[in-house]
Amino acid sequence: MKRSTLYLLVSLMLIAFGVNAAKAGLLQAQARYIAAASVQSNQINLAWINGNGTKRIVVAYDLANGAADWAPVRTALGTTTAEFTDAGGDFSNGSIQSISGYANYKVVDVLAGAARTSPITNLTAGHTYAFHVFEYRMNGGAAVYDTDGATMNPREIATIDLAPPTGLLVTANSEGGKITWTNATNATGYFLDVFDIDAVDFASGYDMLDIGNPSQAFWIMGLTASKSYKFRMRSYNSANKVSVATSWVNFTTAAAPAYTLTSWLTESPTVLKIDETATVMLTTSPLQT
Repeated sequence: MKRSTLYLLVSLMLIAFGVNAAKAGLLQAQARYIAAASVQSNQINLAWINGNGTKRIVVAYDLANGAADWAPVRTALGTTTAEFTDAGGDFSNGSIQSISGYANYKVVDVLAGAARTSPITNLTAGHTYAFHVFEYRMNGGAAVYDTDGATMNPREIATIDLAPPTGLLVTANSEGGKITWTNATNATGYFLDVFDIDAVDFASGYDMLDIGNPSQAFWIMGLTASKSYKFRMRSYNSANKVSVATSWVNFTTAAAPAYTLTSWLTESPTVLKIDETATVMLTTSPLQT
C-alpha cells in the first residue's frame, strides 16, 4: 500500500473518530420516563425527565400505520445536522423534514432549555401513539442528536375512545333554558359549562358542573333575563376519562314577564279568605303560578 493511501485512510479514521468523540462528548444522557400528564380523546399532555441536551424534539407516530420501528428513524437522525420546525405539539402539522421515507414519524414539538412538557393535539380518539424524545445540542451550526433509547423512551400511549355529545340545542326562558343533546357512545355522564358573555366569566355553579346522565335533557336555571350566554358539554366514562369539549352554543335568555299592579289585579284573582280583622287578602294570582 502506498504511503499516501495509508495516510489518507488514517486521516479518515481519525476524522471519524473525532466526530464520534465529539458527539459522545456533547451528548451522554437521553430524555427518559415519558409520562402522560392527562389523556383526552384528541390530546395527550406529555411530560418526561430531560437528559443533558440543550434542546430536544418530540417525535410522534400513529400505530394505525403499523407497528413503530424506531431503528431507521434513529439512523436518519444520526446522519442529519438540521434542526426542525416547531409544530407546537400539533400532530396534524408535524413532520420530520428532510428525512425521506418517514413521513408518518412526525416532529411535533421542539423545546429548549429546561422545558420538559408538551401538549400533543389533533390526535384521533381511540388511537395508540408512540412518542420518542430526542435530546440534541448545537455544535457550531450543526445539530447533534442523541439517537439512543432510554427507560420509557420511546413510549406508547392511547387516546381515550370517547367523544363529546352531539346535536346540542337550547330552548331559552327568562331564567335559563332547557338543553338537549344526542348521547355519546360509552359516556356514563356529562360535564356542563355555562358562560356569561357579558361578565366574561362562568355563570355561578356552571364551571364543569357534573349533571350525571339525564335523559338527553337538562334545565339550566338561575340565569338573568335578557342576557347573552353560551354553553358546552363534555362526556365522561366509567374510567373517569373526559372527552374534549363540544363547541360553544350561544343563547340569550328571554325577557322577564312584565306584571304591573293593574294587570295583576285584573287577571281574575280568586279570593280564598278575607280576615276582617286584618288588611291582608289572600289570593291566587299570576305571580303565584
